[in-house]
Amino acid sequence: MKTEHIPFDEIQELTEIYKQKTFEELSLIKPRWAIGKHIKELRDFELNPINNSYSFYSVLPREIIANAEFLEVETDTLFNGLSNNDFRITRLLHRWENGYFVDPPSISLSESKRILRFCDGRHRTKLSYLLMFETMPIAVINQDVDEIKNLIKLASI
Repeated sequence: MKTEHIPFDEIQELTEIYKQKTFEELSLIKPRWAIGKHIKELRDFELNPINNSYSFYSVLPREIIANAEFLEVETDTLFNGLSNNDFRITRLLHRWENGYFVDPPSISLSESKRILRFCDGRHRTKLSYLLMFETMPIAVINQDVDEIKNLIKLASI
């Protein structure tokens, strides 16, 4: 698995570069997901199929946006000046642009069973949505698959 470390000052410089790009330019950066033949690139061991905890599906990012709890993550703007958000978005763009794979977001169902909850990946989802990627992969906790299918369409990968 390829890993990387980006020094803080370099992240700040990269953020400024990415902020200057249009959405069209940013959407040319192709996402690289750690699924399928690249499953060995997963960083989160819990997502590994050998654990039999999660299954992978393809979804429409807009369906996740409409049916998930994002807490403090704003889904209407890519960069918002908050260091945590801007750092995460920059790191994702940089990873994809430089050939690194990224785990798909992982979701479960809320206790009320009316909304999706992220185990991980709110910024990945936000980025996929705002860059208007047609679909994106997600990892769904197996025990919630049938009920999540009542909220969003899950396509097999």
